[in-house]
Amino acid sequence: MNVAYINPFLTATTNVFQTMVKMPIRLGKPCLRDESQRLYKLCPLSAVIALSGAANGVVVMCLTPRVALTMASALAGRTFEKVDDEVRDALGEIVNMIAGSAKKDLPGGLVTISTPRLVDTAQVAYPAGRPVISIPFDTSVGRFIIEVSLKEEAAAQSPSSGGAAQGGSGAKTAAPAGNAAAPADGADSTKKAAA
Repeated sequence: MNVAYINPFLTATTNVFQTMVKMPIRLGKPCLRDESQRLYKLCPLSAVIALSGAANGVVVMCLTPRVALTMASALAGRTFEKVDDEVRDALGEIVNMIAGSAKKDLPGGLVTISTPRLVDTAQVAYPAGRPVISIPFDTSVGRFIIEVSLKEEAAAQSPSSGGAAQGGSGAKTAAPAGNAAAPADGADSTKKAAA
């Protein structure tokens, strides 16, 4: 996957947590996720957004209930004790802000995002045949992981979507094509979440 599809999510996640959630996070090393990895055992909750248009795929925020409660509490400015509808709404809003912020910097033009869904991580369906990039972030109460699995649509690469506010802004941020991850470290960086 081209790094031009990863960097916008790194930047957006950092910005959303600094400005909206007001919760310190530390970026780990992005990696290709090993398909045999049982992420749902480490991070059983996921907020999922589908993207379509110039890029198609999913953005998933995987986390533990403890991290979910801390995030929702930080965003809402009050303490939550259990994962309920308000917490689900807060997590959906966080992943929505991340995807909304990142989409304007994705190469290729206009991207539409779906309404966020909170599901069990074991139920997340990733697009077949596409790599999944795991981007770990550490907080004071544990790790959460943003996973990105996107594919640029060839038809969307043409400049025919004129007039869109986001059209073309990502073209100057595109990096050379290549693997954005270090597969040799893939299992290690996510397994540390259990520690």
